[in-house]
Amino acid sequence: MLTINKIRNKIRAFAGDNDNKEVVQSSAIIFMLKVFFALIGFVISIVITRFLSVADAGYYFFMLAMVALLSSVSRLGVDNAIVRFTAVANSQQDFKKIKAINALSLKVALAGSLFTSVVLWLFCKFAYSFVFEDDGYLLPLQWTVYIVPLISCSVVYSQSFQGLKKVKLFALFNAVVRPINLFILVIIILTTEKLVSNAVYASYFVASLLALLLASLFWYRCINVVQHDSKVLDQQETSEDVILNDFQTDFFKSCHSLWAIACLAILMGQGAQVLLGVFASVEDVAHFAVANRVAMLMSFVLLAVNGILSPKFAEIAAENDNQRLQKIYRSSTKVMLVITSPLLIISFIFAPSILLLFGEQYQQSSTILRILIAAQFVKVVVGSVGQLLIMSGAERSQKHNLAISVFLLTIVSVALIPLYGALGAAIAAFIAISTNNLLGLFKVFKTLKISLF
Repeated sequence: MLTINKIRNKIRAFAGDNDNKEVVQSSAIIFMLKVFFALIGFVISIVITRFLSVADAGYYFFMLAMVALLSSVSRLGVDNAIVRFTAVANSQQDFKKIKAINALSLKVALAGSLFTSVVLWLFCKFAYSFVFEDDGYLLPLQWTVYIVPLISCSVVYSQSFQGLKKVKLFALFNAVVRPINLFILVIIILTTEKLVSNAVYASYFVASLLALLLASLFWYRCINVVQHDSKVLDQQETSEDVILNDFQTDFFKSCHSLWAIACLAILMGQGAQVLLGVFASVEDVAHFAVANRVAMLMSFVLLAVNGILSPKFAEIAAENDNQRLQKIYRSSTKVMLVITSPLLIISFIFAPSILLLFGEQYQQSSTILRILIAAQFVKVVVGSVGQLLIMSGAERSQKHNLAISVFLLTIVSVALIPLYGALGAAIAAFIAISTNNLLGLFKVFKTLKISLF
């Protein structure tokens, strides 16, 4: 009875805290949207693996990895900087500054992505054969040229919504390309009764374009509504140039560190898959990509909580209230662990049955899936240490953590992929993800004096 009363008191204390209420309520909204979009992504993967050969599916998943990698590189670090600076400006209800941050970020992302696309086009034209022996990677790389600018600009809008604490819009436009893509794929299948590689690539391009157009329309509507509803009337006639001069030095300084973090983070997520394309067969790419997508489903709770925690961390860090930061970090980690652990355990046990959904040929990837699920478990146990470091101004520590982890990922991948294929990539990913999160836990304690326990 005494133990039950203690549990009840802890639940009441947790629920009665305003910060915890905001995290839980906002995370619940993102969680539901993440579940919806995760299931759609899961269905798309099943469609791809069922209608395309293992090799063609591998080429498609390779394109997705390259799009994610190159769009992240081409944004030059503005995506995380947007959240941090917009959150602070929003707390001050400085709407002109919010608009200036969004406009500047779009310019940087568009310029960077167009430059990246031109470089990739030149690579496909003149240097492709020196890197790839398989001609099958050429078509997905050519489509990547056109998709990268669309994804880069869409992310700017999504992160702007996150900084404004518009959690529904952030969650929606962070993954709206998936339902659009699925709708187009279904139309193609119903009209032609088959799928070919070119149609799959074209579908993703059209979905990315429509997602960008929708995001831009919702952004301008959202910022005008927020400004109109605010009790603070913005009557200053400050020009955009004056506003930019006021913050852009700090903004670009933050972008410089955050760009390295963004590049390293995407290498953590997609590096093993890209290296598989270079050192192993396209079938290995397909097996690893399918297993990785299933494992990533298990981390949507972490992504949901991060969606609300990032601006919250930025606000509290600006007030130098480390005790409050520690309280939110600990409570959010407990929530993630309670929700995610059963899902991870069930997926670990029934890995072969889950992979059967993609086709019998993918059941051999069960060991790969279990290794990747173990890596996701480490992430959930440690919590949002990366976002905590970044939003607290300790991005240099997170950059160092990622650099060490990506170095390990590369070394282990190059050593194991030629010998073990997708299994070697999974082992490398586990080592790198575990290293990154454990180093983050140590740096949070050392730099911010915040502990998990």
